[in-house]
Amino acid sequence: RFASIPETEPETLSPLSSGAACRNEPFNFQLILRRQAGGTLPVSVSVSGTLSDGTKLPVSAYRVGYVPVTNLCNPNHEEGYDVSPSMRYPDPLFARPAEPEIVSYPGLNAEKDTLATVNLADDASEALWFCVNEDRVLLPTGEGTLTVRVTSLADLSLLWEGTLPYTVLPAVLPENRAYYTNWF
Repeated sequence: RFASIPETEPETLSPLSSGAACRNEPFNFQLILRRQAGGTLPVSVSVSGTLSDGTKLPVSAYRVGYVPVTNLCNPNHEEGYDVSPSMRYPDPLFARPAEPEIVSYPGLNAEKDTLATVNLADDASEALWFCVNEDRVLLPTGEGTLTVRVTSLADLSLLWEGTLPYTVLPAVLPENRAYYTNWF
């Protein structure tokens, strides 16, 4: 978890202290947004990263979708089975730009070409998933910074900005020949 962002109390953030990965290793982190005030607030979330030599880090961004699950795992209450409550569970990831362009129309601000809008609602959490170097390209070794910005689309004010020191380690992961699946 990178940070939990309340709308009006930035001093309550609990940021991740740093990130590191091998030259060809993806690095993932999640951002949880929570609005504590009433009503809804559309926001724009952007993430960017740069190494000290000026290399731009490739970052992918996703909004976490939720799937409503209404059937319990163990409707007959048989012994030895876990029972999960009916609720919304995080599952699909909806791709979105890592650095969305904000466009303004009369009375409306929006992210250009973004289908996965982030709307904060009454005491509900929204999750975003980020992956640095998702395509496993060979990055140069070095120190850098990841920067996350949360901007209100209501008035274009910067609600929060956080930075994360990031290191590309001088090592390369070997090709992974293992397969993992839960689909059989």
